[in-house]
Amino acid sequence: VEAYAGNYAIWRNAKQMGEDAEPVDVSDADMRSLAARARAGDGPERQAYRKAGEALGFGLGSLFALIDPAPVAMVGVSAAAFDLIEPALREAIAQTAGGQHSKSISFDTEPNELPLIREGCAMRALTFVDQEIFAPGVQVKGGATGKNVA
Repeated sequence: VEAYAGNYAIWRNAKQMGEDAEPVDVSDADMRSLAARARAGDGPERQAYRKAGEALGFGLGSLFALIDPAPVAMVGVSAAAFDLIEPALREAIAQTAGGQHSKSISFDTEPNELPLIREGCAMRALTFVDQEIFAPGVQVKGGATGKNVA
């Protein structure tokens, strides 16, 4: 999905470059500018976000065919452009076996991933300290021991 919906893929499609184009780093500022152009009018920029939405939708729809649909979090600079991605994403989900209730699937967006990364790292570190240093081998609720967490 990253190859079709990641920042570089959106940028590459907006620039109408082939899929074999040499990958480059695309800055957050470039992505914000691209989203602004996509919002300003129909063109290759808007089409690039539509293509990303389709890729995400078909991927999520396939996943939701295997598991019950769950809330989805879109994180990173492109989450600020979710308004451009969502219509095609929902259309694609609805076309999959997992998309029977596509309208009820909720999406949360967080353009700044750093606080989530910090929180996740802190939670993992604290869990390790708790289960491996303070209470090694103690049974936790559900019968699991303090090993192999996260």
